[in-house]
Amino acid sequence: MALIKLIGGKDYTRQLKNQCLAAIGLLLVGIVGIVCYFTLVPGSGLEDFARGFYIGGASGITAGALILLIRCTYLLHNPKAYQKAKVKDTDERSQTIIHKSFEIAGAVTFFTGAALLFVVLPFSVAAFRAVMGLIVLFVLTFVATSCMLERRM
Repeated sequence: MALIKLIGGKDYTRQLKNQCLAAIGLLLVGIVGIVCYFTLVPGSGLEDFARGFYIGGASGITAGALILLIRCTYLLHNPKAYQKAKVKDTDERSQTIIHKSFEIAGAVTFFTGAALLFVVLPFSVAAFRAVMGLIVLFVLTFVATSCMLERRM
């Protein structure tokens, strides 16, 4: 659902076409994961949880992408379903809920990551750097999008 809301545009038909493209991109990511699972993972010495991540993550991404692609294609070719989905997806209340949810999720993610830095550093410098990288990415994305939106609005 989040992907659907992130790929915007004023024209609902354009949104659906963009979602189809995003679904194809996700489908490719899932296929890469599945191919890696069958070609790179055997004999790699990875632990069981890592093997499970490959097949579980790749399968989930592939399934989600297929569902999104089928939904978008169906809506683009069925006028009655298209109209019903358009009303639901462009509803102001629905969009406000999604935006507020992203705002809350972002705040929780940021502060949890900041607290996590203190917990993981004694155990793993690599994990510390990974979490720090995500926090830096979050902050840079926030600053960049704020600047862009400030100029547009």
